[in-house]
Amino acid sequence: MKEESRITTHCSESNYCKCLFAAIHESGHAAYERHCGPRELLGQPVCNARSLMVHESQSRLFEVMVSRSGDFAHYLQPLLSEHFVAEDGTPLDGVWETVDGLKNHHQYVDVGLIRLEADEVSYPLHIILRYEIERALIEGTMEAEDVPKVWNAKMKEYLGLDPGDRDDLGCLQDMHWSQGFFGYFPTYTLGSMFAAQLMTTIKKELGEEEVRRCIRSGELSPIFAKQKEKIWNVGCTYETEDLMIRATGEKLNPAYFREHLERRYLRGED
Repeated sequence: MKEESRITTHCSESNYCKCLFAAIHESGHAAYERHCGPRELLGQPVCNARSLMVHESQSRLFEVMVSRSGDFAHYLQPLLSEHFVAEDGTPLDGVWETVDGLKNHHQYVDVGLIRLEADEVSYPLHIILRYEIERALIEGTMEAEDVPKVWNAKMKEYLGLDPGDRDDLGCLQDMHWSQGFFGYFPTYTLGSMFAAQLMTTIKKELGEEEVRRCIRSGELSPIFAKQKEKIWNVGCTYETEDLMIRATGEKLNPAYFREHLERRYLRGED
């Protein structure tokens, strides 16, 4: 059914970010599914998603490229200040009191054990860890019983953390392997790379100042229109590499993702 979209999210009474960014992430998936493929061919195979990597690029574009930007903080801050109040209407203290405070909170970098809570700088290391374990299992160079030990060693090496005997904070924190989803994890980082490349193209075509205006005002229709034109409307008409070339003019290029991270986290320009 392509005419409706249903999502799940994760709510926390102590951390609004969990629900906010989870909802935005899943809404990116939902928008792609709902608009995927030519409308006149609804129900045909061409209206399926091109690949999991393309799917993740749509969720990561809105969750990370748009919603963790300083411009989105300008849009969001008044809304949070309006709604985060005590029963008597008194504003609650919090990071949402100023735009800069909100931006810094959303872009704060700190390593942690949980992939879903990772910032976008350390997130790829969580993916690399999982990919290396998956590859070793499939190649037969590791037994399943060794996963907790290898996981903890890699977590210590890459992020300086050790979950100890808490496998719920280690190798059992995700649902993917229990459902047989081997090879899925790399699509998150590949999707982030494509999202950065796609956003660069959208900024070139619409103009960077226009994209910033759209995000600051919450009027995302021009960005949605570009997504429809480049990704959503064609469904799985083209192979993934051809889709990338048609959408951005070149194959997947990780340089755009690196530039995005350096611009936001080293130069503070986003």
